[in-house]
Amino acid sequence: MKAVKSAAMLSMALLFTLSACKSPTGEVTPSSDPAPQELTFTRKNFPRLDGSADAVPLAQNLAAVLLGEFQQQTSDLTKFNGAESALRRLRMGKNDLILLSDPPQAMLDQLEQDGFEVQMEELATDGLVFVVHADNPVDSLTVEQLRDIYTGDITNWKEVGGKDAEILPFQHTDDTGSQALMDRLVMDGETRIEPLEGYSMIGLWDFSGLPYTYDNSPNAIGYTFYRHTQDLEGTQNMKLLKVEGVTPSTQTVSDHTYPLTTTYYVAMGAQQDPNSPTAALFSWLLSPTGRQLLEGYPSTAQGSDTALTTTVTAHWDMLEPIHTPKSQRWYEEYTDHLIPSKEYGPLIPYIGGSLATTPDPLWIYGLATQDGVMVTDPVFYEVSYLEDTDTPMLVLTTYETDANGNAQQQLGLAAADGSWYSGQDYTRLLGVWQQGVIMVTPEETLEIVAPDGTATPFHTSRKVDLPALPSGVIWPYLHWPTDDTMLNYLYIDLRDGTVSTQTPADFHPSTYTEGKGTFADGWFQLEGTTLTIHTTADATHTLDVGENCSRADVNGDRVLLVYDTDHTSFRVTDWEGNTIFSGEGYAPAFLTPTHSDTPALLSYHTVSSGVPTSYVVMSRDGKSPFAAQGFVHQHGNRLIYVTQSHYILSNLAGDPLLCLPRLGG
Repeated sequence: MKAVKSAAMLSMALLFTLSACKSPTGEVTPSSDPAPQELTFTRKNFPRLDGSADAVPLAQNLAAVLLGEFQQQTSDLTKFNGAESALRRLRMGKNDLILLSDPPQAMLDQLEQDGFEVQMEELATDGLVFVVHADNPVDSLTVEQLRDIYTGDITNWKEVGGKDAEILPFQHTDDTGSQALMDRLVMDGETRIEPLEGYSMIGLWDFSGLPYTYDNSPNAIGYTFYRHTQDLEGTQNMKLLKVEGVTPSTQTVSDHTYPLTTTYYVAMGAQQDPNSPTAALFSWLLSPTGRQLLEGYPSTAQGSDTALTTTVTAHWDMLEPIHTPKSQRWYEEYTDHLIPSKEYGPLIPYIGGSLATTPDPLWIYGLATQDGVMVTDPVFYEVSYLEDTDTPMLVLTTYETDANGNAQQQLGLAAADGSWYSGQDYTRLLGVWQQGVIMVTPEETLEIVAPDGTATPFHTSRKVDLPALPSGVIWPYLHWPTDDTMLNYLYIDLRDGTVSTQTPADFHPSTYTEGKGTFADGWFQLEGTTLTIHTTADATHTLDVGENCSRADVNGDRVLLVYDTDHTSFRVTDWEGNTIFSGEGYAPAFLTPTHSDTPALLSYHTVSSGVPTSYVVMSRDGKSPFAAQGFVHQHGNRLIYVTQSHYILSNLAGDPLLCLPRLGG
């Protein structure tokens, strides 16, 4: 699209070429032109952004790089109003710089007729692509067929030349860029069907009618930006559909022969002061340096190579690197359950999708080896480790929809190394102790599953109403409250099944002590300004932690002390109280590693509008930070975390062993 006014005049004001000239003697003398001024953006001088909904991810990256914040922290600066509204607001002086896709020509013409000139330049192209499982025989759909799938007029793959199977059409939330592009390029004003249902009342959450990310099950279809799918095929048994017979590729998206493409532009008022931060940002974004922000887009416009009169401070470390998604599969076919084998070694959960809940997504997990080889596809809604048994076990949670459309929880037990698996044969877990786990079957009977996978029926001395929530085990009793007062309990003797409502004489519940905690090598007690650490080797360490210490934690050879002051502060020390590092304005916590003696890293989260956005991971000496979006967890010497565009299983340095694209945004 031709800009309403050329950038040439502005470029003359903002850009110049640094040069040198020769004196009559032949010596080179420096140019008399002034050196470029340096501009550092802050929230006070950062231009007010606006634009198209599908340009929000680009805007968040722009704000992150120039403000030194993580992408998620910039969400309050990138609440876009849509292309037409953004142009109207630009004329009214309610925004400064807009990022928009395929701007409406009628609005541009109207602004020009009204005497308001818009300075606009092309930035990049991208496309909307549709993803299915590699084994799906359907290779191409028309735009009309795609629209009919998402209006509910087409519901079976056989209607478009595929197998006789129900289509599972995944979609995104309305606040995502890919959904905005879907509505504009495909739906064309038609109403989308309600997102996939059948996941109501999972635990204490109500997920009825909420969409969730594409799971690559055999009958699924989903969509995302083309830039999210480059190098995708072959990594997850996925394939991109042709649309109107055209294969999406860098070439077909760039030259717009693929039918679902868009072009992104940057625009500002042509009357903008050439010396303003807005004009500086406009020119920087078109410069070779600024174009680095567009890495990963199928094509980018070639802006001016003229040097900037104003250099801009950029924090490129805040921009997520573009990883090449990499994955290996243990089994070639789609695997929706754990196949027992003694060949895997210790299994680690990985994230492969999420329910689009707010504020915190419910992640969908698969199982992988320590080296990142996928053993199952992402089909579990929770993977928990049971460490109180003689041999660690896994609890795997799935949900199945009943005849009424309600989701019913199903639990499976497995060895932590995958050598045995019970199947998803249970509805609840009641208690765990060294000799096994007591489980509830769909028939409301009890079974004890031993650490070797052997299941034995367990009979009580009389029939009891089993609790809906997990109960507790203090050997040898399984116990739970029978009313809301939390004063009346039922006790089951795990040795012989005897049921009692009277507290047994040999039942000794643990008591809570303020400031007391445990760690792998002992326990500790915080009292006033004194922290006392007691080790299993009968050694005692006493630390004077000072005033206002509100929380203490111990992990390996590290002590974390958090202080409740005007600006929350913390110290990380050794057992003698020597400070290793400290900070102010945030309070980290240990990432508790499971089923391992590996010491924990530390993490803290940033908050935007009261909601945690980014989780920053630090090493045990306070170095090597990296950011995760919404979730990070440590499993022994492995991390699982989420970034803006990937799901990652990594080593403790954050180096990906399994990196999967997050098809959304």
